[in-house]
Amino acid sequence: MWISLTLLVFTKDNNIAQVSLITETNDASKPFYIGIYFEMPSGWYIYWENPGDAGIPVDVQWNIPEGFTISDLIYPTPERFYTQGLVSFGYKNEALLLAKVSPEINSNPPIDPIISANVSWMVCKETCILEDAIVELKLNKYAPNPELFNRYINRLPKPLTQSGTNITSVDIIKEDRFIFITINLDGEPIEDFFPGPVEYFIFPHDEIEVSDYSISYKLQPYSDRSVIESVSGLLFINGTAFHFNKPVNAAN
Repeated sequence: MWISLTLLVFTKDNNIAQVSLITETNDASKPFYIGIYFEMPSGWYIYWENPGDAGIPVDVQWNIPEGFTISDLIYPTPERFYTQGLVSFGYKNEALLLAKVSPEINSNPPIDPIISANVSWMVCKETCILEDAIVELKLNKYAPNPELFNRYINRLPKPLTQSGTNITSVDIIKEDRFIFITINLDGEPIEDFFPGPVEYFIFPHDEIEVSDYSISYKLQPYSDRSVIESVSGLLFINGTAFHFNKPVNAAN
C-alpha cells in the first residue's frame, strides 16, 4: 500500500499503541478465542486487513504450543477514515483482533500452555509510525475477560447468507489499463461497501460507486499477470455488516 514517507516514523521503544495478548477463558479443553488487544491514545488508529489507499495491516507470527492449532486473524467491523484525501479502513482508540485456538484431536495439550506472538503494525494520526512487540499469554495464569470478547464478537461481520441480500452476478470488463468490476445484487438494499484485500492491483477506493443493488469500482493491474480470482468485502445492510467472498473467472 502507498503512504507518504514524509509521514512515516520508525520506532522500537515507547510504542504509541499498547498491545497485549488476552483470552476469553482458561479452559483449553475445547476451542476458544484469544485476542490481540490494542489500546491507543485518542484519535490514533490501526488498520483493517484492507488498509485502503494507505497504511499497513497488522501482521502476526504465532508461537503455539504442540497440541493446538490457531485460525487466521478474525477482524471486527472497521471504520472508514479520510486522511489527506486518502481512504483508509481501521480501528480508532481501541481494537481487539481475534483468533480461535483449538486443541487437536487425540492430542495431549500441555497442562500449562503458553501462547506468544510477534506483532507488527502501523499506527497513525498526523503521522504514521511502524511499531512491533512480542506478546505472551500464560493461559492458566491470566484472568479472562469474557465481557470484552463478547463486545467484539458482537462486532464481527456476519455471513452474507444470513442477510436478505444475494449476489446475482459479477461483471468484469477489461478496458485500456483498467479492469472494471460491477457486483449486482438483489433482496434487501445495501447501504455501504468496504472492499476486501486486493493484491497486485492499484485500487482507487474513493471512486467506488454504491447503489441499492450494485457496486462498481475499477482496478489497475501492476502487470499483465495480475488476475482477479474473487471479489470480497463487507456489505452494510440495515446497519449490520455482512462479509462475502465470491470466486470469479480468473481469466481476466
